[in-house]
Amino acid sequence: SDGLYSVTISHSSTFSTVISGLENVYAQIGATVYENVPVGYSKGKSFVSMFDSDAILTGYMLSGNQIVWLG
Repeated sequence: SDGLYSVTISHSSTFSTVISGLENVYAQIGATVYENVPVGYSKGKSFVSMFDSDAILTGYMLSGNQIVWLG
């Protein structure tokens, strides 16, 4: 409705990242994306949210060498 795009990147069956507020998107639906290739562009503010299933992740902590996501 605001003319901006949101992109969802699925990292696993439950873990995903949503990037919203993009003016242009460079990846096609279903395409594989890579960490060193931009998926989109925004002149203004864009927002990144991470999810475990439908629960938004609000932070993380380290437990040894492992990342523990906080909901």
